[in-house]
Amino acid sequence: MDADEIILERLTFLRNEVAYLKSERDRVRTFKEYVDNIRLRRAVERSLHVAIEACLDIGRRLIALEGFRYPEDNKDVFRVLREEGVVPDKLLPALLDMARFRNLISTNTHV
Repeated sequence: MDADEIILERLTFLRNEVAYLKSERDRVRTFKEYVDNIRLRRAVERSLHVAIEACLDIGRRLIALEGFRYPEDNKDVFRVLREEGVVPDKLLPALLDMARFRNLISTNTHV
């Protein structure tokens, strides 16, 4: 699989996760309904997790292809892309929040 195919595959995967998340958002009527539904919460968190992973995979692949500096951690993937003009300034805070959220749900265990 070449670099373009890898990125395309991850973008397709990301599109599917976003579609799932939107469908759940549209289906749930209240935040309380979401909070009270443990199965839904876990499914949504997992979908967010894999969507963020797809973004990170794409970012790492672009960094490698373009020979940008090696990122120190997940948040730095997005910083490197910003430094190189791939990511606009105004998007960086949201991407950094995504990386922090990914780390949070990766280490969070549910009761």
